[in-house]
Amino acid sequence: MRLASGHLQRELNLLDPHKIWIWDPSSRMSFRGDPKKQLPMWHQDRVDLDPHTPGLRTGIQDTNSHDLEFPAAFRQRRSDGKPQDIVRIEELKR
Repeated sequence: MRLASGHLQRELNLLDPHKIWIWDPSSRMSFRGDPKKQLPMWHQDRVDLDPHTPGLRTGIQDTNSHDLEFPAAFRQRRSDGKPQDIVRIEELKR
């Protein structure tokens, strides 16, 4: 709900002077001839942070043609399907 309501984005941007925390596809920009447009967070800090929303599919499939959710999709390289590292950030409950 925090993602869908925009609350997460507002909280992150309150902490960041560059206001780069946005997931709106229209905010994507090209970088030095790279055909893949990137979000502002990538241009500023070279990071992709995608909140996990259970049930949301990526359009990426595994070697058995199963649709992958974001965590599973980012554990493999698109080019060859080999494993890659991802970092998981969890909210602390106070």
